[in-house]
Amino acid sequence: RSKTTAMVCLLLVAMFGVATTGFAYDPKQIDARVVQGLEDWDKVVTNSEEIADMAEGLLVCPKITKVGLGVGAEKGNCALMVDGRTVEYWRASAASIGLTAGVQTTGSVVAFMTPDALAKFRASDRGWEAGVDGSIAVAKVGAQGTMSTAQMKDPIMGWIYSYKAQIMTVMAVSVFVMIKFLPNRNR
Repeated sequence: RSKTTAMVCLLLVAMFGVATTGFAYDPKQIDARVVQGLEDWDKVVTNSEEIADMAEGLLVCPKITKVGLGVGAEKGNCALMVDGRTVEYWRASAASIGLTAGVQTTGSVVAFMTPDALAKFRASDRGWEAGVDGSIAVAKVGAQGTMSTAQMKDPIMGWIYSYKAQIMTVMAVSVFVMIKFLPNRNR
């Protein structure tokens, strides 16, 4: 039964991805959202600049929207930044099946802390799946909004810095995939 559920989720991700491949993506619009996203991340994690300096690269997903009613779909545009510059654009897509209803929007930052973790992510042109191609350690921020850099021992760290929801998920199985969609060849 779990294989059937996983197959349905993968099919939904594929359908969602195909349905959105014809849309035009404006790199300038994505970059503007990324700048705002980094500012929002800095409000939550006050030493975010120190973390960014330590990281080999940052994947900034300023707005990922999830909608669902039993079956859910999630999508957002992300920018991979290396040395403070956008080097690639990625699309976050996910599908879920279960007891889900509503809409939610999140913003997140994923920090690749080692050259190997960043290289593996960038080499995955056909899709990178969290938990399969790399495990993301979700960072815990202290009461002062800082995170001890001594805590950052994992090769990939993640932060959700904004969360707006009108959604209820009681139990759902989901698959989350990152796909490179617009190489930034002009930078």
